[in-house]
Amino acid sequence: MYKVIAIAVAISASVHAAELPSASPESQGFESAKLANLLQVIEREGWAIDSLLLMRNGKVVLDSYFYPYAPNQLHDMRSVTKSVVSTMLGISLEQKKLASLNQPVLPFYPTQAKQERDARKKTLSLENLIDMRSGLQWTEWPYTPDSTIYQMYRSSDQRQFVIGLPLVDKPGVVFSYNGGNMNLLSGVIEQAWGETMRQVARKQLFSKLGIEDCRWASDPQGHTIGEAGLYLKPHDMARLGQFWLDDGVIAGERFLPTAWTQQLLADGLPASLGMQYRRGFWISPEQGIFQAHGRHGQMIMVSPKDRVVMVVTGKFNEQTKEWYELYPLFTRSMQAAPLAENPAAQLQLNTVIASVARAKPEASSIALGEQWQGKLWQLAENPAGINSIEFIPDPGDTGAMKWRVAWSMQLGAQRQSGINEWKIGFDGAYRMQADPLQNGAILALRGRWLDTHTLQLHTQYPSGGMKWEYQMRFTGDSVAVHVADNEAVDMHLTGQLKQ
Repeated sequence: MYKVIAIAVAISASVHAAELPSASPESQGFESAKLANLLQVIEREGWAIDSLLLMRNGKVVLDSYFYPYAPNQLHDMRSVTKSVVSTMLGISLEQKKLASLNQPVLPFYPTQAKQERDARKKTLSLENLIDMRSGLQWTEWPYTPDSTIYQMYRSSDQRQFVIGLPLVDKPGVVFSYNGGNMNLLSGVIEQAWGETMRQVARKQLFSKLGIEDCRWASDPQGHTIGEAGLYLKPHDMARLGQFWLDDGVIAGERFLPTAWTQQLLADGLPASLGMQYRRGFWISPEQGIFQAHGRHGQMIMVSPKDRVVMVVTGKFNEQTKEWYELYPLFTRSMQAAPLAENPAAQLQLNTVIASVARAKPEASSIALGEQWQGKLWQLAENPAGINSIEFIPDPGDTGAMKWRVAWSMQLGAQRQSGINEWKIGFDGAYRMQADPLQNGAILALRGRWLDTHTLQLHTQYPSGGMKWEYQMRFTGDSVAVHVADNEAVDMHLTGQLKQ
């Protein structure tokens, strides 16, 4: 949602990033054959994973990418952003820019402080925000136009909107997942340092870790969004994970307060989904891990006991539990001591890594839908904002077709309309194009005619968390379209052939 109204800002650090150290799986207690088999299972079962990286003892043992996502690409972190914000709060405390976690929040928002009538809000502390126990009235889920988070993004001043919300619980008592808390923390950090939080993060964290490239969204006033909006590469996510595993110490220099992450498993507070939460991290005592977790499967999982960092990016469906199975799936056979090297299995693992990273060629099905080409289909008014569709041959690419879409929708404060033309791959490979409505983000499209009447399309932003599936049934002069995404969209559209 923030993509429409936020300004995406690229950050470049001045320090050249060294390559992450790597080692054979066997040297770190993993079996290459089992890792290869698990990657094949993920591909065969269609798990919506974009990348998967395993580190142990600071060394990468598995670095895999699933088509069409590719190495060295930024990826939307979603709520992993929150854990980075909490880390910046810890750095601010260690650098004496802030006094303590008990410091009250309201003085940082003087306008609200002057008009606040609820005395309990004066007790709202930085710790309450970071632990998701602010007590503010908030509805995070389901993500609908009526949810509080959507209201925040529609407001003229996001931070003022959040701090102005009424209290429904005494601060510090009840867990309530609230993205607005992290926007307030971003404002506190900005005031403590006299710079936007992304500038502080670049200087005080990213440059220290060798993170050279990222994007971080801002609100209309130019303030760094705290609840989401950060884009990182998987290797840089791993750098963060190792930083947390090392309790905020880099080359002997401490950047986080002592035990900030080291004691998370001991300090966890009851949350939801059978998990605990503390200082911006989800905690699983059962698995012995803490994690930065973002929507649709963006994860940095850390196991202090096993000295393991696991990084995942993906496009999981909203309610899937597959992400919960990933860590035990990959580590249940891990051994404490190194295993004998297995060159044959390592070669097979490399072969599988290469295989899952590329498209699987298939025979073009374009001929099956020839009778529907070059016809304009006018759709009835619909929430997707699609006015008409047309499929036409692409003379420059025999394995693809062009999909012409006329649309109109509300973008920010304005009603806009236009016609986009997208190339769709019908040979097993996605066709990639920049989407002008999403700041040039690359959109990937692939299709298949299931029979002479039914067209199936898959679209996604490889560097994002979203994916869509369209199924279109053409019959005579009519078309029925089903559209579903991995969040909450599940709609049926109808249309007629325009004569």
